[in-house]
Amino acid sequence: MSTIQKIIRFFVSAETFSKMESASKKWYFQCECGNEFNIWEIGGIRYKAAGNPIKAARCPKCHKVAMRKLHKK
Repeated sequence: MSTIQKIIRFFVSAETFSKMESASKKWYFQCECGNEFNIWEIGGIRYKAAGNPIKAARCPKCHKVAMRKLHKK
């Protein structure tokens, strides 16, 4: 769990944090190496969000940082 996830967990109820975790695990990045990873895996949170933003993210498999489009599964 990342530092930001720990801070958020401190300030919200356990039920809300659980909802945040499950919602975040539905948002995926795709790397050029073919790896798909969710925002929760890399330490982020995406809760009650819409749209498909483009964010900089490091692939946990090949470790390449690039601008990637988030999509919901």
